Amino acid sequence: MNSAIDQTENSHALQFNIAISAMPERLDKVLAQLMPDHSRSRIQAWIEEGHVLVNGQQVRIRHQVLPGDVLHVTPQSRPEELAYEAEDIDLDIVDQTEDWLVINKPAGLVTHPGAGNWSGTLLNGLLYHFPQLKQVARAGIVHRLDKDTAGCLVIAKTR
Repeated sequence: MNSAIDQTENSHALQFNIAISAMPERLDKVLAQLMPDHSRSRIQAWIEEGHVLVNGQQVRIRHQVLPGDVLHVTPQSRPEELAYEAEDIDLDIVDQTEDWLVINKPAGLVTHPGAGNWSGTLLNGLLYHFPQLKQVARAGIVHRLDKDTAGCLVIAKTR
């Protein structure tokens, strides 16, 4: 690529050194070219949130990247990428065997992650208490109850 002569990765942060021969161009456009696995709108959000620095300074999306500039980018996970993280959530286990368990879900607890509820769900709690459920589709949840509904749920412990 014409604009980047060096890219190094240091504990999730990326550094791009812009070539002396590069033409000035908008920051979001440059990063979209350098990081094709990420959408331009996502990159723009990182810039707005301060996760992108140019020569050590926070700048705006329309900032012109110049030859010799050094870009530091700390990519941020999307909320949905964190959805299947184990969280220490109390579970009311009614009964269980080697193959299944029954949980009494309280009202107010979301069953599995979705828009606006990427963490703090029953699924996150199941992964904490039963790590082996990472190997089972939907962490073994075979049906769901609405957030505001209390009741028993059956969870499969195996495929």
